[in-house]
Amino acid sequence: MRWKITRGGGKKSHLARAVGLHQWKESDGICHIIDATGGSGEDAFWLASMGAKITLLERVPAIHQALQSALEEAAQSDLAAIAARITLRHADSAAWLAANPSQHCHAITIDPMFPDHENRRAAPKKTMQELRHYAGNNDDADALLQAALNHPAKRVIVKRPRHAEALAALPPHHSISGKANRFDVYLPLLLNN
Repeated sequence: MRWKITRGGGKKSHLARAVGLHQWKESDGICHIIDATGGSGEDAFWLASMGAKITLLERVPAIHQALQSALEEAAQSDLAAIAARITLRHADSAAWLAANPSQHCHAITIDPMFPDHENRRAAPKKTMQELRHYAGNNDDADALLQAALNHPAKRVIVKRPRHAEALAALPPHHSISGKANRFDVYLPLLLNN
C-alpha cells in the first residue's frame, strides 16, 4: 500500500478518475465514498489516502475481522490519518444501502469477485485466492448493483475484467479501461429520470 500511495498515479489513476476524485476540489467539501465490497481494503485505503472519507462495508465475518485488525494497526502507525478517514461496517451491502437511503455519498464502488476462469495463464494472487475462499463468488453482485443504483449516490463504479460483460447486463454510461481491468461508471440520476 505504501508503494501504491506514493507511486500509484494518484488522482490520475483509473479508479480515482472513475470515482471523480480527479475533479474534486477542497471547496466541494469532503468526498464521501461507500465501498460496498470491502475485500482486501486496498481500494478504500488508497482512496482515503487521497482525502476521501470512506464507509467500508464487509459482510463476511473473517474478512471484516481482518480489515478491523489492519485498520487498528494502521491507526498506530504513520498511516493513522488515512485510517481515520475509513469507517468499517460489518453489514450486507445491499441491505445496508436500502436501510440507509439518507447516507448521501459521492460514489459507491463495487468490486465483486472476478469470474474464476480455468484457462487463466497464471493463478490469482494469494490474497485473491484467500478472499475467494471466504467470500465465494459474489453470486448476488447483480442485486448489489441494483441496490447501489437505487441509492442517492452521484456515481456507481463497478470494477470488471477488461473483456467481461457488464454486471447485470446493464451497459454503463462510460468505462475507464486499463490493461486487465475496467471501471464501469453508472450515473443513477440519468437512469432514474
